[in-house]
Amino acid sequence: MDDLPEPIRSVLRDYCHVEWFEIAELADEVLNQRQQFDTALLKSQLESFIKSPNGLRDAVNKLTLNELTSDEEVQLWGKEIYELVFPSDYQQTEPYDQSIGRLQRTLRVGPCRS
Repeated sequence: MDDLPEPIRSVLRDYCHVEWFEIAELADEVLNQRQQFDTALLKSQLESFIKSPNGLRDAVNKLTLNELTSDEEVQLWGKEIYELVFPSDYQQTEPYDQSIGRLQRTLRVGPCRS
């Protein structure tokens, strides 16, 4: 898949870019219903993304400037984003701040802006 549909395309570009990683802001906007996109559709797209990441690596890397090298890495990355954005739908085993830090280390990005 060379192109991703909306809203996942805009979310990855606007919140998950390697230079301005805003996953905490995204999670807050979803939690407080301030987002400008269909949350149910994003959730469904992330679930599909996690279930079958095959062929998404190039599209994800192009949107985010990440350098994910395999479908498995894309899958793990998507799963971690899902856990942080939709925590009530996923049993979280570590505090939110630690999850953000783990994801940042995985992607080798700087701290989130608040």
